[in-house]
Amino acid sequence: MNAPNREDVNDQLWDQGWDIIFFAGHSTSQTDEAKILLNAHGGYLTVNDLWHGLRRALENGLKLAIFNSCDGLGLAKGLDDRQIPFTIVMRDAIADGVAQHFLRHFLNAFIRENLSLPEAVRNAREKLHVFRDRLPCPSWLPVIVQQPYTRLLYWSDLIQSAEPVSIESDATSLHSVESSSSSTLAASSPSLSSPSPTHSPGRNRMRYRAAAIAAACMALPVISSVGSDFLTDRGQEAQQMLPDERDEAMKRAKFFFDWAIRLNPWNGEALMFRGSLYEDAGDIETAREYYTRSKDLEHGGGCTNLGLLQTMLDRDYPAAHMTLSHCDYLIPNDNRIYTAANLKNWGQLFYEEQEYSTAEQKLKESLQYQPDNGKSSCLLAKTLKQLDRHPEALEHWADCLQNASDYYPEVQQWHREAERELAQKHPPKSGDLMAIEAVHP
Repeated sequence: MNAPNREDVNDQLWDQGWDIIFFAGHSTSQTDEAKILLNAHGGYLTVNDLWHGLRRALENGLKLAIFNSCDGLGLAKGLDDRQIPFTIVMRDAIADGVAQHFLRHFLNAFIRENLSLPEAVRNAREKLHVFRDRLPCPSWLPVIVQQPYTRLLYWSDLIQSAEPVSIESDATSLHSVESSSSSTLAASSPSLSSPSPTHSPGRNRMRYRAAAIAAACMALPVISSVGSDFLTDRGQEAQQMLPDERDEAMKRAKFFFDWAIRLNPWNGEALMFRGSLYEDAGDIETAREYYTRSKDLEHGGGCTNLGLLQTMLDRDYPAAHMTLSHCDYLIPNDNRIYTAANLKNWGQLFYEEQEYSTAEQKLKESLQYQPDNGKSSCLLAKTLKQLDRHPEALEHWADCLQNASDYYPEVQQWHREAERELAQKHPPKSGDLMAIEAVHP
């Protein structure tokens, strides 16, 4: 992640509407005026340098500034008269690992548990006791500064302040996402834009809102990685909401995955999940972009999803063979979920090629890794049907109905086929009768 210059920082504060500004890196209060160190070449900013930008950020809705950097009390003092509602700083030098630990637990308490900001900080501070063997009084390092008469801040307040997120295809190309994220100041999301009611008509333009973890990750890229992984997990949790909450779940998942990618454009898992949302919305080409990028970052899940697209939509079986072979190499042996998914996609490829015996082998292997993989059960039942082994397929038709989510259109079709097959009576073959007679004369 590139270190920013003064102009980058000021432009982002001036032009964008942020709810949260986050700085991870180095700072010092040892001189007359606290400094934020921008890069290894001596570049820095003082709070006075940011005066006008911070005032504009406040006008645009800034609610919280987090300085996850060393020796931040001088920053807090300098920021006090800017009237930022909440500021979090570190009172002394802090090791990278401790800073990351604090951020992870703060985000968990603030976002996932929806604690108030002061409660979330206190929760995260208590988790720092584990570092007492390395630092004296580590739980005293984070300091929260709250302006008088400021109401408590919750993550849900920031979510509600943003425009609802459409789950239809609204593809901003992956290249533009990467270019906006490669800057150390994260770009804002068009899908979260809303007009500012406080601006005059001439200045009443669409204002970007970033109810997200970071506006600036300047000198410590690993912090961005931690935040990105955290948001990816939240997106996955949103996807698992109840079926009757599906629309809301997809909106929340899109929100989290988008920001996970903006924090860390090299997060292959977030790219894969974001691609799956585009695929669900019917935007296959954008989904393909995300899957390809995920595969190029050596993520097995994005790779196997790309292989399935090549099988079922492109009908490019040679390309699918190459992709799924590459996925075999990428997926760790101990990742049972992705291994089962790739074996399922191998089985689907061989089924489409009418190589039913090989398809059966791959699908049974998939079920060994993940017995409740409903799609593998459906495909195995269809394969056994093609091999004229109807009685053997019945168990897998039942598993297909029980374990495969009917959210997807192809699974709805498989469920109808399963219901028809289970309603029929398939007598055992004559060979099976002879075997029974031989055992029970």
